[in-house]
Amino acid sequence: MNAIPPKPETEKPKPEPKASQVRAPVLATRLGRGRLGGSTMCDLLVQRARLAHRAVTVADGDLLNSTLAGLYPPGSPGGASQPKSAQPAHIGEALVGFRGGGSE
Repeated sequence: MNAIPPKPETEKPKPEPKASQVRAPVLATRLGRGRLGGSTMCDLLVQRARLAHRAVTVADGDLLNSTLAGLYPPGSPGGASQPKSAQPAHIGEALVGFRGGGSE
């Protein structure tokens, strides 16, 4: 599976949309046990949003099976964010950091 890279920074800025065209931010999460296609669905949502030139923040909270972090390597442009560890304090810090908006 090839991940779609974030849009290049050299593209012309789009004109401001009309108030009727402004979309509210969307938070898409996946909860539950693995092996049910959740990461694949999250990857599809990321790719669709990026193709539509929407700002996307990818977060992978599963430190044992980091599928999204594998597709969107942390530290790279548009890469996934992850908590430092599975400790509740680190997860809380990561969640506070995720609410700031898209990475592009």
